[in-house]
Amino acid sequence: MARAPDDPREAVRAPVVGALDRIMVLAAAGFVLVTGAVAVPLLLDLAPEVREAVRLSLPVGWFAYAVITGLWFLARRPRIEGNAWQRAWEMDHAVARMSRLVSSLMLAGWLAAIAALVANDYLADPSSALMTLGVELPALLAGWILAALAWSAWTAAHLGQAEKASEEAFRRYWTAVAARQSAS
Repeated sequence: MARAPDDPREAVRAPVVGALDRIMVLAAAGFVLVTGAVAVPLLLDLAPEVREAVRLSLPVGWFAYAVITGLWFLARRPRIEGNAWQRAWEMDHAVARMSRLVSSLMLAGWLAAIAALVANDYLADPSSALMTLGVELPALLAGWILAALAWSAWTAAHLGQAEKASEEAFRRYWTAVAARQSAS
């Protein structure tokens, strides 16, 4: 169905779709970054010091991301009302579904990265099982949990901000319509 030139639906929908697009791009980047951080030491013959530095980058990076996101929340204090993903789904279910899928794949990929690192360590040196399972695995899982929670909170806040921008576009449209009608 053709829309009138002054149809507000695209202006109202655009901020939310843009936020969903950004979430997809960042989730894909997060997946690629972690995959690269895991694949490099597994595929290349690196010096032991470099290998350890790359391995430490995962939990350190996840903890840093969680802290930075927490500081962002403290500074911005975004209000998240209701289910932002559900409202985004109502705006554009195809883009919301894809964004949610890419986010879920990123988080699942991060878990697979942990499994690959732990399995590689255990298979490479079974005598280090206590270190691998007692120290590395809990640190990796704690970092993953914090980063996953931070990601989830950030995506909801980001969608909430986009929804506010969408509401403002809707109000601007109807204010302009009222102004045009009163001027005629």
